[in-house]
Amino acid sequence: MVQRKSNPAFDGRGIIHLVRGKALHVATKRVSEDVWSLSLNELEAIARPTTSDRLIKANFWQSLNMVDLRKGLKLSLVYSGITTQTNFYNYFLKNPHKVVWLLKPTEVPEIQIRALQHQVLDKLEAILNLPLTDSGGRTSVSNVREVIKSVQVIFGIYDKI
Repeated sequence: MVQRKSNPAFDGRGIIHLVRGKALHVATKRVSEDVWSLSLNELEAIARPTTSDRLIKANFWQSLNMVDLRKGLKLSLVYSGITTQTNFYNYFLKNPHKVVWLLKPTEVPEIQIRALQHQVLDKLEAILNLPLTDSGGRTSVSNVREVIKSVQVIFGIYDKI
């Protein structure tokens, strides 16, 4: 069998820092590299997630999209109303396949899209704040062009909403 090498940025480990507390961090340390390299389909076949597991995963990703990223996600928000703390910690977090399955997105996560949106908006704001004239009062044609392009992008995005 060929050993696949996983990339921590894309295998689920890239979002661990967004979760508060030690439990998930400790659980991920116990996961072997072989498990990290499994595809989502392979993980599902091995972990055999239950309906509750799927609800936990959906809650995890939805909570990540709503949480203040500077404060981090409390795990209790993920399992609350679905299972008990004891069951989550003893059953879910002790199963390396379920831990990796939880952390691997089923589609492009909104959290990445949201982060990208913030970067784009910051860049657009910087462009829109460019001075349109130089210190001598002459029009800065290149800055005007960049502002016009940015406005076109903003209105183009707005039209598609």
